[in-house]
Amino acid sequence: MKRIFYLYVGLILLPAILNYGLLSWTAPGVNLSPNPWLSFLGSYLGFLGAVSIALANNRYQREKDKRDEKKQRDKDKKAELKSFRSFVVMKEFYADLKLKNVKMHENSRIILTKPYEKMIDLYGNENVKTTFLKLSQYGNSPVIMDCKMLIKFKVQNNNDGREHKLEMNIGVIESGIEVFCPLTFEGIKAGDKMAVNYIEIKYKTLMNEQMRYEIDHIQNVETYSVMNNKEEPEELFKQEITSARWSYPNKIDKKVSEEKTSK
Repeated sequence: MKRIFYLYVGLILLPAILNYGLLSWTAPGVNLSPNPWLSFLGSYLGFLGAVSIALANNRYQREKDKRDEKKQRDKDKKAELKSFRSFVVMKEFYADLKLKNVKMHENSRIILTKPYEKMIDLYGNENVKTTFLKLSQYGNSPVIMDCKMLIKFKVQNNNDGREHKLEMNIGVIESGIEVFCPLTFEGIKAGDKMAVNYIEIKYKTLMNEQMRYEIDHIQNVETYSVMNNKEEPEELFKQEITSARWSYPNKIDKKVSEEKTSK
C-alpha cells in the first residue's frame, strides 16, 4: 500500500518537476509558449487516469481470483472431509459375562473396568449375565481415533432410581471391529439389567474432523454433529428414536426345537 502511495505522489509531482526543471528556462533562439505545456499536461493526466483504471482493474481481478481459489479450496476440503467421515453404531444387549457364544471379529475386545473384573472373579464360572453396549464404526475411514465415551445408566426396575456414570477413553477403533462395554458398577448384583439414559461418543476421523454422536433415551433423540473449532456444533442430522419389535427366525426355530426335545 505504501508503494502505491509513493508512486502516485511521484506521478503527481512529475509535471511540476518537468515544468520547473525543463520548461521554465529560456535560451537564445528558444521561444516557449503555454500551449505546448498545457497540451503535455492534458495528455499526461489522461495517461495517469488510464494507468489508475488499469491498476484498479488488475487489483480487483487478483482479489477476485484469490476469493474464488479460496472458495474452491474450502469446497474441496469439505468434500474430502465428508468422504472420510465415519459413523458409530451402538447396540445394547444382555449376555453372558464372558460373551460366550457371541459371534464377533477375532480382534474385537471387551473394556475391562474394575467392577467388571470383580464380577468375573465372583461369577466367571457361573451362568451369569449382564448388560453390554457394543460399539462399532462404519465408513470410508479405516479407523477412528481419540474416541471418548460417556454413558449414563441405571438398574432397571430399581426403586432408588440412582444413575451411574461411566467415562472412558477408548482410543482407536478399526472398521469392522466391535468394542464391548460392560455396564457395571460397584455393588452391582448378579443378573441386574441396565437401562441406558444417555450416551455421548466423541472421536476424530483420519482427516482430523471432530465428531460427536449422542443418544438421549430420556428425550428419545439421536444426533450426529461435527465439532471443528466452532462455538456451536454443526448438526449433521437429528432424529427421534422410535422403538420397534422384531424377532430372530433362527433363534425362534432353535427355541421351538429345544421345547420339542424337552417334551
